[in-house]
Order: sequence, then structure tokens, then C-alpha cells
Amino acid sequence: MVGDLSKENQMLRKDVDGLKLTLNKEESKRIFVDEELTKETYQLFKHSRQLKGVGYKYVWHREGKILAPKNDGSDIIFIRNANQVNDLLK
Repeated sequence: MVGDLSKENQMLRKDVDGLKLTLNKEESKRIFVDEELTKETYQLFKHSRQLKGVGYKYVWHREGKILAPKNDGSDIIFIRNANQVNDLLK
């Protein structure tokens, strides 16, 4: 049941993400749907963003996972916990 709902939400997000809404003839805006994170994952994501200060080019989350590559050509690291972030910050 939950898996089906998650797939349905992902499909809906793909349909809506980047959809251009016309508010009036002179103005249009794009909307983006952002996924929700659990409180623990959000705290880990905030902590992981410190990696940008030590040379990691990007830190982002997708489907509840926190990801960070060192640069454009490097492998993407899956951040699992705060201890891993602390080791990468050294």
C-alpha cells in the first residue's frame, strides 16, 4: 500500500514539477514540488551541507537519500549518518 502511494506521488511529481502556471497575461511562474524529509533526515541534510565548505561541489537529497559528489566527474557518495559526514569533513 505505502509503496503504491510512493510510486503514485513520484509520478504526480514528475507531471507537476516545472509546470508553468499562467497567473495573468503578463506574468507566469514555474512551480516545483519538493519532497518532504523526516526530521532526522532533514537534520542530517543540514549537517551534510557543510561538505560544500571542504570541497564538495553539490549536496542534495532525492527520495529521502542524501547525496554528495566531490566534483562533476567523481562518484556520488550516499550519506548515511552524521559520523560519515564528520569523517568527510576532516
